[in-house]
Formats: sequence, C-alpha cells, structure tokens
Amino acid sequence: SKWYFFAILDLFHLEDFENDEVWMANRVGIDVKTLRLALEILEESNHITVGEDGQYLLNTKSSNWVDFNSTSVVRRSLQKQILKQAEKAIDEVDFRLRESSSLSLPIPLEMIPAVKVMIDDFKRKVADLADQYDHADEVYQLAIHFFPLTNVNEKLESKEIEQ
Repeated sequence: SKWYFFAILDLFHLEDFENDEVWMANRVGIDVKTLRLALEILEESNHITVGEDGQYLLNTKSSNWVDFNSTSVVRRSLQKQILKQAEKAIDEVDFRLRESSSLSLPIPLEMIPAVKVMIDDFKRKVADLADQYDHADEVYQLAIHFFPLTNVNEKLESKEIEQ
C-alpha cells in the first residue's frame, strides 16, 4: 500500500474534483504514470470502477483502516511513508495549514491501552467533525504517534500489556 492510494480515494470527495488523471496526479503530487498504476490497483481491489464512459467511480465511502488493533508489514510501510509526508509538510506547508506538535512524558506501561483508546476516540471525533461539513476543499492526513523514547522492549516480556 502507498500513502497516495488513500489520498486518491479521498480526492473523489472534494468539491472541485475532476475525473481527470492529470488533475488527480497534480492534486496528490505524483506523476501521471504512478497515478495510473495506483488507479489500476484501486480498481483491482474494488475501491473504484471505471464506468462505460471511462470515468472513475468510487465504490467505497471511507478509505480508513478497519483493524486498529494489529499491524503488518504493509501497514508498517504505510506508516513510514506517512511520516515522510509529515516531514515534507513541515518544510513545505505554511504553518497555518498544518499542525505538528509533540509531548514527552513519563508513564507506567499499564497506561498504554488507555492512551490508545483516547487516540482512537480522538480520530473518530475528527472524522465525525469532517462529516458535519457539506463540502471538502483538500485532503488531509491525521497521523498520531505514541511511542517510547526509552528502551522498553526487554520489559515487554516481563509485563502483561493489553492490545
């Protein structure tokens, strides 16, 4: 999976959406060849179809992951790609149009499940807020990372941590 698969799917929801490969490639910031390959993959995975008139049609309303409780090689790769996009945005996107912040704090390991629930609740609230609007101008990525700054892996085997 590539970060731009989700961005392409979300383009269909924009008010100014144009069912044109050059327009889509420019809006996402990829070349047309990459876009065409992505559209083929999205069609093969039944996220989009090509109508009789050659226009792309969206088959799914949401482009979100279904399973928030597990990971995979593909998902880890996607998260790394999203981090690279966030790093790029820090340099290229006006501060008024993005948010990048962090917080470091000491915690007990047993707090991790509660924080994950809070993060999931926050993501849902942001998605619900977006749904309240009757239009969309841009596609944004909300990426939240919660990870240890200390070496914790050796403690994982001695403590019971819930998913």
